[in-house]
Amino acid sequence: MIVVAGDLLRLITILPDGPPPAFGLATASIDFTLDGQGVRSAAWCGQGASAVRLLSRVGALDSGPLTAAMAARGVEAIFATTTDATTGVIARICESDAPANYVSLGASAKLAPEDIPPKILDGASWLHVSGFLLYDPATRPGARALIDQAKELNIGVS
Repeated sequence: MIVVAGDLLRLITILPDGPPPAFGLATASIDFTLDGQGVRSAAWCGQGASAVRLLSRVGALDSGPLTAAMAARGVEAIFATTTDATTGVIARICESDAPANYVSLGASAKLAPEDIPPKILDGASWLHVSGFLLYDPATRPGARALIDQAKELNIGVS
C-alpha cells in the first residue's frame, strides 16, 4: 500500500468560443475534472500493482462525490473535511497560446496534524508527501506529523 498526502482540487477549464464581450455572457467549452499534486501522484501510483490511499482535505459537501471519483481511479480516498472552507479550485482560461490559471486552495491549504487519521498508514509500505504540503507553512506541521509517524513505523518516505 502506498499512501499519498497532498492536495485535491477541482479543475475548471474554459475554452471560449470567441473574444470576451464587453459585458454579458459568452459561450465556451467548459470541462470539470480533478487535479492537484496529491490526485496526480495517487492516480499515477494507482497504475502499478500496489494499492493506493490518498489523504487530502476537502470541503465537507464534496467528500462523498470525491471519494467515489477517486475510487473510480483505483484510489482509496481518506478525506479530512471542513465546513469552513470549500474544496480548492483551479480555473484555467484558454484564450491564447498561454492559458491563464487561477487557484483558490480552499480546504487543502489547511491540512493540520489533527486532520491525520490514526490508522492512515495501516498496511502501508510507502508514504509520498506532496511538496506543496511541506512548502506551505500552514500545512507543514501536518506533513511533518505524517512523516514522523511513517518513520516510527519504518515506512519509507518520499
